[in-house]
Amino acid sequence: MKRFVLTTIAAISLSCSANANQVAAPTSPEDVEQTLNKVVPLPANKLFFAEDGDSTYIFSQSGRFVFTGKVYDTWQKKYIENKADALNSHTVRLEEIGFPPELLGAIHTKQKGQVDAIVITDPNCSACKSIYDDIEDALPDSRVAYVLTNLVGGEDSVDAITEMYCATSDEDAVEKLKGDDDIELVYDNDCDETRLLKNIQLATLLDVQRLPVVINSVGRIQQGVPADLEAFLGEGRE
Repeated sequence: MKRFVLTTIAAISLSCSANANQVAAPTSPEDVEQTLNKVVPLPANKLFFAEDGDSTYIFSQSGRFVFTGKVYDTWQKKYIENKADALNSHTVRLEEIGFPPELLGAIHTKQKGQVDAIVITDPNCSACKSIYDDIEDALPDSRVAYVLTNLVGGEDSVDAITEMYCATSDEDAVEKLKGDDDIELVYDNDCDETRLLKNIQLATLLDVQRLPVVINSVGRIQQGVPADLEAFLGEGRE
């Protein structure tokens, strides 16, 4: 329960920080409750953008709700005025929303260099295991960051996440993540486990509904395996 409350506080804090005109972010469970009481969720999950002549609309997947007027993207810091803007809303560099890749709780395919792809995953995600080698084959000379979460395995993933993230060898940890159970990882006594909390905050902010989440070098975000993984990873690298 404590972990849930902390995650909720973090999520609301991130939402509040996106707009300086809003009230200060909540810092306690009581503040969280008061903030939630001011918000009424609508029964809609997905929103879509449409153009009709000179008019633009946002509507829910069911078609029940239609929103008119201007839509402001606090991440892109611009209004969504046309289809191109709507498509670009799927692209954001994590460092621009307060999550520099180097500060996340991740294990990497290479120790140094710029991160060229980010994969939000879970040690117990079977669908994730199927693409690890494909990603590294598509980016053989690049640095890939595997951001570890327990969104699939819950408590069953916690020990594995700590073991992998705090291993003295990222190379061995990556192989363990891929499914090599014969590897014995050595724990780094100087490991900073607090970075793993950033992973949960990021997943909450991105509203992750399915794993893996793959983020390419230009910041395009794909939940689930991209239909054309090689083309997705190659975007902006020509």
